[in-house]
Amino acid sequence: MSAANIAAAQARTAQARGSDPAVSAWVSAAAGSGKTHVLVARVIRLMLSGTPPGRILCLTFTRAAAAEMAGRVFERLSRWIALDDDALGAEIQRLSGLTPPFDGNLLATARRLFTLALEAPGGLKIQTIHAFCEKLLQRFPVEAGVVPGFEVMDERAAGELIDDIRAATLSTAGSQPQSAPARALDVVSRYVDAGDFDTLLKAILAKRTELARLFAAHGRGDDGGDGGVDGVMARLRARLCLGADDTFEGLIADLLTGVDRDRAVMARRCLGGGGRRNAAQAGLLEILISKAGVDARLDAIKRLTLTQKGEPKADSSLMTAALAQKHPEVFAFLATLRQSVVHFIERDGALHHLKATQAALRLGRAMIDGYEAAKRGRGRYDYDDLIARSLDLFQAGEQAGWVLYKLDGGIDHILIDEAQDTSPDQWRIVQAIADEFYSGHGARGNVERTVFVVGDRKQSIYSFQGAEADGFDAMRGYFRDRARGAGKPFATVDLNVSFRSAKPVLEAVDRVFANGRAARGLCQAGTPPGPHAPVRTGALGRVEIWPVEKPLDDETPEPWDAPLDAVTRSHPATRLAEKMAATIRFWLDNGEMLASAARPIRPGDIL
Repeated sequence: MSAANIAAAQARTAQARGSDPAVSAWVSAAAGSGKTHVLVARVIRLMLSGTPPGRILCLTFTRAAAAEMAGRVFERLSRWIALDDDALGAEIQRLSGLTPPFDGNLLATARRLFTLALEAPGGLKIQTIHAFCEKLLQRFPVEAGVVPGFEVMDERAAGELIDDIRAATLSTAGSQPQSAPARALDVVSRYVDAGDFDTLLKAILAKRTELARLFAAHGRGDDGGDGGVDGVMARLRARLCLGADDTFEGLIADLLTGVDRDRAVMARRCLGGGGRRNAAQAGLLEILISKAGVDARLDAIKRLTLTQKGEPKADSSLMTAALAQKHPEVFAFLATLRQSVVHFIERDGALHHLKATQAALRLGRAMIDGYEAAKRGRGRYDYDDLIARSLDLFQAGEQAGWVLYKLDGGIDHILIDEAQDTSPDQWRIVQAIADEFYSGHGARGNVERTVFVVGDRKQSIYSFQGAEADGFDAMRGYFRDRARGAGKPFATVDLNVSFRSAKPVLEAVDRVFANGRAARGLCQAGTPPGPHAPVRTGALGRVEIWPVEKPLDDETPEPWDAPLDAVTRSHPATRLAEKMAATIRFWLDNGEMLASAARPIRPGDIL
């Protein structure tokens, strides 16, 4: 048997194990390894084993993925209707790995699956997590505290509303200079430029759900208008080791009054006649002990102990080595000053961090409140609301028990697609539902219930919708322990056989993750990905690494010349696109050969 056939046989065995309807399974699936095939196979095998279609919940990452999976299920089941017994038996064997002959009842059931799936109340539950949460909230509006018949805003509509609220908040701040948002805006503008300001506001609003929870957890502020901000800032102040009464003026006063004047005078005299470098230090000491203003003395002590880059001066820069050896007491005094200034810089930086964060949160709170009020006025919710309110529904004491009891009578099997991009809150929703699987007999007696999860950490869109790649391994351990604790089978399946990529491409990926640093970065909570095996063993391939296109010094336009998000001709993305286009043009014009097909490259060969 050839290497390709061996790899294909191994893949089919692993796929059949992952789609086994009697076993909960956690599948790590490399790109092109047949992940969607396994998902579809598991759905069909669950129905073939007697599970009603309506009791299967399959959560996918996008609506397009949900549509593709549902289409594949219906396409396969529709073909089964017209197959004779032998052909249908062969299909079932390829799908499940089971060995024929199959009895007539199984074949008859297989032919009825298309009708069962088509006529299932509500249709097949192959949907995104947001669609599931939307239906859940519509089913339990009173328990969830939502407006019955609410509308869901898609990302575009939510983005447009956020832009409107942001503009309104900034407009209000501009027209009411004494308002809290105006004061916050004034502070924030001192720390960021025009481009970074827009990025900051978008980042704050992207975290609006987490911030709203944070504000709610810390109650209302002392001024009654910044609910929770003061409480959050009190915690941040403690984390930064700042006292409640610490101020910029107080830090400066502590630094300057802490200077031992007698020792400073002695050090100035010592350094005054010791060469140009020492004399320069003596001049700064003269300013420090003089009656100059606070700003001048602060500048002097910084220049005395810090470099132009703001780093602590080396010992030899405090005073020459020869003079330090002759007057160690002077060097000790200067070293003490240096340490005091370093401590001052750290605390001063912490205060700036605190001030900037407080202003950003106050401004963000105003925008978040405006956004929430606008949604309530329209009776609409965004995707984050669907997740947050569904999670609250499962954590609301007795109400949660009622909701879970009702769901317990409707879901027997959960399938999670693209699990590496599932956020912590989304995982909590899945946990709340699946925990009923391991808590005794449930609402309908001794029904075997399973969890199936498939994903690939290498394909994670880091931080997308709050996803954490480490959660993939953490959740695997959680569900494995829950299943084993309940005495139920749990399989860990690796799909590393690729039906898509050529061997050189797979080898390049393996070499990247064979590097310990890359593997640790991806797999802090689990084991590194195993090597890939290609089915297309004879296919040619090549991996090219092009130089990074770096920003040019003159590429940033002035804010008044172009929109903040304008992409110029000199932008790295534009230059890379032009380089790619020129490369493709060269291939086509010069008849570059596609070695695997023994012919010139055509436009359709390029993705």
